[in-house]
Amino acid sequence: FRLKENNTNALVEIDIQRLNFVHQNASFENSEAILLASLIKSKKEFKNHEASALYAFEIANSYRNKATSYSSENTENRFKNKEAIVICNEVIKEFPTSFGAKKCAILKSQIEEKSLSITAEEFIPIDKNSRLLVSYNNVEKLFFTAYKINPQELESFHKLHKLEDKRTFINQLEKASNWEHQLRNEHDYLQHSTEVIVPKFKNGMYLILASESEELQENSVFGTTQIQATNLTLIENN
Repeated sequence: FRLKENNTNALVEIDIQRLNFVHQNASFENSEAILLASLIKSKKEFKNHEASALYAFEIANSYRNKATSYSSENTENRFKNKEAIVICNEVIKEFPTSFGAKKCAILKSQIEEKSLSITAEEFIPIDKNSRLLVSYNNVEKLFFTAYKINPQELESFHKLHKLEDKRTFINQLEKASNWEHQLRNEHDYLQHSTEVIVPKFKNGMYLILASESEELQENSVFGTTQIQATNLTLIENN
């Protein structure tokens, strides 16, 4: 029975390679749609066999690839990541020990992976609000903390590469201000950008930390940038 199971999985993998080869070298139109239809049909033929999980993974992966084509002008595939996760969950539940389920678990973790980056103007006026540009994925809420920092400390911070070293360094700095911001999460598992108001600062240099948790924890995703509050203006003329 085990030999038969392995043979079935091997045949399905060969069939998937065949379908992908035809798709990659196709000269006819709608090859993507035809590939997807073929995968769905084949999955139904093996619906009671763990080999169907391999077809399901290919379908979910196809949906994920479609999601990357989302734009404000083309919203058709915006929630394809959500459909991919539904398929992955079904496979993991029905055939938890299958190779297809393992591939689906990896794909699901990739779709649900969190990311965060923040960008600020390097110089801002003293005692006036400014803005941060936040790019994020799969994050619901951000906690911001501003730390007083001098040029030597900032240079040392930028030389750090390991995240744990950066966390340790940040936790030793003097806190100057903190605030929070609720992000808009459409649960489409795509990257989005927004602007966040920065509070007023006294003269000086600050390291701005954005984190998904109120305290900077080991597994927290975070981003940093620096600003200098000053009323001096530098004009360069050649």
